[in-house]
Formats: sequence, structure tokens, C-alpha cells
Amino acid sequence: MKRFNIVALVVVGLSAPAFAHITPQHFRGALLGSTGVYFQADGPGLETPVEQLTREQLQNEYQRLDREKPGIGGPIALLSVGGGLLIFSFAFFAVAVAGYLYSGASSVIAVTAYVLLAFSAALGITGAVLLTVGLVKLFTRIGQRRAYSQRMDDINARLDSLDRSGAPPPPPPDAAPLPPPPPGAGFFDVKPSLVVATF
Repeated sequence: MKRFNIVALVVVGLSAPAFAHITPQHFRGALLGSTGVYFQADGPGLETPVEQLTREQLQNEYQRLDREKPGIGGPIALLSVGGGLLIFSFAFFAVAVAGYLYSGASSVIAVTAYVLLAFSAALGITGAVLLTVGLVKLFTRIGQRRAYSQRMDDINARLDSLDRSGAPPPPPPDAAPLPPPPPGAGFFDVKPSLVVATF
């Protein structure tokens, strides 16, 4: 029985780094530098520089970005659930090892300890997977949110520069058209002062 435990411990110890390996591509944009591209080409107007947009287009783009900005609630939930499962797995592992050491190898407590050991392994693997997925998703979302925030800051700066330059505000959309000018408007009011001929 001790040989099995030693072999199992060695196999788990050697395979743990393979399960926990995270490649740095997952963290690109969030931790390893900034990218010069705001977004991929998945919607209209994303490649258009803010200097070429009108005030109304800038306001619409800002509202759209504010609506579509990715949240970080899901990754944080995955992190917390994964961390909680890991903590419970460590607790069950400690109880299983204590039960095994206390009872020896031939009692009901030892069988319970093996069941708790298997349960703690399942909880630990599930918690590690959820924690890893949560971290990858969190750093990806942070990178996306940084891109959205940068674009929104550029839009705000462009709107401020338009306000400072005194650009006329756009006309209200529901404004009624002006009435036509009366006949003769725009001509000088000429009064006859010299009579050329009379009949």
C-alpha cells in the first residue's frame, strides 16, 4: 500500500506543472505591453480615427463603446469559486491524511480517509481549472477594457477640442424650417429722388 501511495504522489507531483502551465499569449495586451490597435475589425467605425468623425458620430460611438465594454464580473466569479474549491480541497486533504495516519491501513476510518482523499483531489482539480480559466479570462478582459477605455478617452479629448475651437453645435433635429423671406427682401430700399420722365 505504501508503494502505491509513493507512486501516486510522484505521478501527481510530476504532472502538476503540465496542468498548471499558462502560456504568455493569454496575457498579451493586459500585462505584456500595449497594442496599437483598438479592436479587431468586427464592427463599423472602429478603424475610423476620431479626428474624422463628426460630433454626433463621436457621441454615438462613445455611447456604443460604453454599452459594449466587457465586464469583469464573470472572471472574478470564476476566480472566487476556483479559490474556494481549492481551499475546501486542502481542508479535506488534511482531514484525509489525519484520518489515515490516526487509524492505520485496516479500519473504516482509513476507507473514509481514502474517500476524502479522492474527493479532495476532485475538488482540487476542479478548483485549479476554474482558477486558471478565471485568470486567463480576467487578463483578457482587462486588455479589452483598456482598449475600450483608450478609445473613449480619445473621443472625449476630440469632443473637448471641438468645444474649445468654437465649432457651431449641430442644429436640433426637430427644428422647423425657417419661413421663406418676403418678396423684395435683400434688396436695398431705393426711393425715387430723380424723376426721369412723367406721362
